[in-house]
Amino acid sequence: MRLGTSILFGGVCFSVLFLSSGCSADNEKAEGARYASSMSELIRMDLDDPSLSKENRAILESAAEAGAISLSVYEDAAQIYQQCLADLGNDVEWRKLPDGTYLAAPQNIDTMDKYGDDSWTCAQDGFSTIESLYSIQQNNPNLYTDQYEAIYSCLGAKGKRPGGVTLDEFRSELDAVYLEDQGSTWLDLSDPEIAICLQGNGFGIAVEL
Repeated sequence: MRLGTSILFGGVCFSVLFLSSGCSADNEKAEGARYASSMSELIRMDLDDPSLSKENRAILESAAEAGAISLSVYEDAAQIYQQCLADLGNDVEWRKLPDGTYLAAPQNIDTMDKYGDDSWTCAQDGFSTIESLYSIQQNNPNLYTDQYEAIYSCLGAKGKRPGGVTLDEFRSELDAVYLEDQGSTWLDLSDPEIAICLQGNGFGIAVEL
C-alpha cells in the first residue's frame, strides 16, 4: 500500500510517498499479528512481482538469503534514484533521516508536478521496493501489521517510551496527538527519533527534522 508522509524541510512542507505494507491509522489489527515470519519471507513476497528486472530480482534473492536489505544495497539503489532525478533536471536537496533513509527536498516549488512525475518514474527501477523493505526493516523489524504496535515497539527500542506505558495506553495517547491535535506529556513529535518511528510506519505527520 502507498502511504503518505508530510515533513517540513527548510520551512516548506513536503509530501513524501513511499511503499509500505502498513495499514491505515484507523485499521487496528490483532495484537502480535505479523506480515511475515521473517524479513526473508517478506522479501520473497516481492519476488512475485513480474515487473522486476533481472538485476533487481537477483538483488532481492540475495537479500532474502541474507535475511536483510543491506545498507550497501539501499545506498546503491538510492544513488541510482537520485541520479535519475538529477538527469531529468530536478534540483533536489537530500537529507539522511535517523533510520538511514533519505528525505528529498525539491528546491523549485514551481516544478513540483514535474518532480512528482519524475520521482514516480525513477522509483520504478527497483528503488521503491528496496526503500520500502529497508524502511520496514529499520522501523518495524518485528513486521507487526498493527501500526500502533509497530510504533510502540520502535519507540521502546529507541528508549523513547516511558516504562509502564501499555500498548492500549499508547493507542489513546497517539490518537489524542494525531487525531485530536492535543499535546502529550512524553510523545514529542519534534524529537527526530520519535518522528521517524511514526513516519517509518505510515503515519503522516508534519515535523521539522
